[in-house]
Amino acid sequence: MFNKGTGAQRPGLYFLTMPEEMEEAASRHGLRKVKNLGTNFMFLFQRVNAMTDEEFEVRRPLYDFLTSYESCTGMTGHALLICKKD
Repeated sequence: MFNKGTGAQRPGLYFLTMPEEMEEAASRHGLRKVKNLGTNFMFLFQRVNAMTDEEFEVRRPLYDFLTSYESCTGMTGHALLICKKD
């Protein structure tokens, strides 16, 4: 899966990459990274969806913490690369 960059069940639908690869691709196209952040964390999906609103509000600071650090980007199911053209 990681060597091909796509999932076996639905090839071509998803593109799998690492944060460093995203930044290298952007750089090759003349873009400078501003931030590279994870937007969700796959290991939490089922647990989050099963929470009540009150439980979610208690755990929300943890999720906000994880999404605010670039070092956590590789643990996420989706990432947001914000760039600037020089």
